[in-house]
Amino acid sequence: MVYEELKLAAQKLRKVDELSSSDISAMGAASKLAASLVTYPQQVIRSRIQQRSSKYAVQYRNGCSTLRITLKREGIMGLYKGLIPNVLRVMPSSAITFVVYENVIRTLSKL
Repeated sequence: MVYEELKLAAQKLRKVDELSSSDISAMGAASKLAASLVTYPQQVIRSRIQQRSSKYAVQYRNGCSTLRITLKREGIMGLYKGLIPNVLRVMPSSAITFVVYENVIRTLSKL
């Protein structure tokens, strides 16, 4: 959804029907960043619940208690621990995926 909105905005701004591969790549990466910002806290909470327990580790019982403990101990930034490495890992593949998708659609529409 974010990708489609970015694509429409870029097409209107540039007054073109087809965008370049670099434009598509940038929009694909930006849409993945937006999706990661929204979904990453849930991934952090899930991974903390799933971690192996030890006598020194915090014992998380469920999602609500994990969220409460994380916010109390680390603040809002605790929900985004590890975001930068994750985004640097997934953004390039997302950008490539959107470029391939758009080029396949263009090729098929010309047949």
